Amino acid sequence: MLTTEQTKALHSWARRAIQYGLDNTFRRLPIATGQITEPFQQIRASFVTLRNSGDLRGCVGRVDAARCLLEDVTHNSHGAAFEDPRFPHITSDELEHLDISILDLPRPVQAESEQALLEQLEPGKDGLILREGGRMATFLPSVWGMVPQPIEFISCLKEKAGLPADYWSSTLTWEKYRTEVYEGDPQP
Repeated sequence: MLTTEQTKALHSWARRAIQYGLDNTFRRLPIATGQITEPFQQIRASFVTLRNSGDLRGCVGRVDAARCLLEDVTHNSHGAAFEDPRFPHITSDELEHLDISILDLPRPVQAESEQALLEQLEPGKDGLILREGGRMATFLPSVWGMVPQPIEFISCLKEKAGLPADYWSSTLTWEKYRTEVYEGDPQP
């Protein structure tokens, strides 16, 4: 868990990454290695979610930890603002709310049936990753707020991966994870 000061610093870096993109033709904020302090040096996966008037305005992240937390958050902040294919580039007056979700390590879920999968999920707390062949999709735990029924949560995740809602196969793999969510007003 981050302290209040660390949370403010991380949100500040996220805002800086977006503002840099706005001011520099959508280029990414350069970060020198010496600027990265603890606990932001830890290798972690994150998602950044942007909202305007309560509506989703961008959400980008990764489920596999591959870079330090500060680099991941600034990269995903830029991506949520300028690279989410569902939305046009954000403008400075649209950005009202910025959430940072830091993922724990995904844990495999052994499920021979959809019912077995349902029995292993804790609605409202577990994020879920689906993998099938070259397809992959995830829902953060916060998605339970929009899709509260477990069967619907799984069906929608399958559809997000480009599969039919009733699809099941012995080659489907599942992983669940939890997140630490740091909500914040993106304005300094």
